[in-house]
Amino acid sequence: MHRAQTPESIGNVETLDDNPRLSSTRAVSLHQLILLLALVATFLVYAGSLTFPFAYDDHLQIVQNRSVQSWQFVPHYFASHVWSYQYPHLLSNYYRPLFLLWLRLHDAVFGLAPWGWHLTSVLLHLGVTFAVYRLARRIIRDARWAAVAALVFGLHPVHIEAVAYVSAVCDPLMVLLLLSSFICYLRAWERPTPARPQKHRWLAASLVLYAMATLTKEPALLLVPMLFAYDLISRLGESEPVTPPGRRLWMAIRRIAPYLVVTLGYLVARYFALKGLSHTVTPLPLSTEVMTWPWILW
Repeated sequence: MHRAQTPESIGNVETLDDNPRLSSTRAVSLHQLILLLALVATFLVYAGSLTFPFAYDDHLQIVQNRSVQSWQFVPHYFASHVWSYQYPHLLSNYYRPLFLLWLRLHDAVFGLAPWGWHLTSVLLHLGVTFAVYRLARRIIRDARWAAVAALVFGLHPVHIEAVAYVSAVCDPLMVLLLLSSFICYLRAWERPTPARPQKHRWLAASLVLYAMATLTKEPALLLVPMLFAYDLISRLGESEPVTPPGRRLWMAIRRIAPYLVVTLGYLVARYFALKGLSHTVTPLPLSTEVMTWPWILW
């Protein structure tokens, strides 16, 4: 007879592949080897970018940007848009204070030596690749396929611009924070219910990471619908064999409620910093916008 999973069994999924009674040493070594291959190969593929100079927006956002060359401008990062130093009188839709803080830290450490900026971008991508492995392992519960997922992600050419172009570092930085928040969320709700203090710590970490992700780049807001959808589909943390759909929906809403509060706080900060939630920078006729919808959906 099939035995339903309990929160205890789900919470221990992380160690299933490492238990010698449940898996062979060869299987454990295989997933570790694939993961190591993914990280080493990814670094080698992008190592050439360490010799790249600054390009395009790097000159405006780094070389000629006085606001990232002094600590006195840090409070201004949270009260204005990302291009305010260059175009103070124009409206913008980019509210990314942690991205500017990242630039400030790098200017303090590396100055205008491009290799240092490129090195941390590559290391960030390695961090995201490892986070993909950790998230995939918790979702599919198979360490070997999770390592394969990390290998595919790390070497996929779609990431070239985000890794090799310094000004695009907000992408891997945001994704690393977002995936880390997702992982903490899963760890909080997959743990046994009696472990309240531990659960609350994981939830707090998830919320902090989500807040940081929103302050890095706007697409981080997608984490909320992602968590909600995953919660509904996976029946996360349920101990009952069959849970009524209405109860499952209510549980998912309750779990994402704190993330909605963080989102509201972000939108308020964004509103005051940008003097509005969003602005029309390039006016387009409605017909042109409608014609782009099929491509966006595709």
